[in-house]
Amino acid sequence: MKKRQSFYWWWKMTGKYLHKDIYYGIRNLIRYFTTVWKDRSYGCHWTLELLKVKLKYVIKDVTKANYAVGWERDMERAQLTINLINKIQEDYYELENMGEDFKPKDYSEYFKKYPLIYKYIVNNPNDSRVFSTGGDSGIAISIGLINTERAKTLLFKIINENIYSWGW
Repeated sequence: MKKRQSFYWWWKMTGKYLHKDIYYGIRNLIRYFTTVWKDRSYGCHWTLELLKVKLKYVIKDVTKANYAVGWERDMERAQLTINLINKIQEDYYELENMGEDFKPKDYSEYFKKYPLIYKYIVNNPNDSRVFSTGGDSGIAISIGLINTERAKTLLFKIINENIYSWGW
């Protein structure tokens, strides 16, 4: 009798949704297979890649359902997060100061683009992120490193503030 009762309550609470659990499980295996297959345990690239794929599917599913008030803004923030992850993975800020041929160039336009960071680097030569050698190219590399660090900080701040509004 006790087994029948426990089966009854299991079916009432969990068992009747078993087909949905199997469906979503298989769907997730298919969705994430290539990302998990390529995953390596070194570096943060693949951790960010998994988060990026997760956010792409959240945007796709929430946009299709549009079930919550303000979902458009939440999905804009999720898309912003994906764009920031792409820039971090591609080393956009570190390579931004380089030309197409990776030869030295005039950095004055680049320094004008980031005047506050340039001023910080010039005034704080003992900072560990500042290259003291290399003249303008060292300053440009330092700006790239600081911008990458700022992008990572911004990325995790956005995630921290919005993770619960992304349907998790």
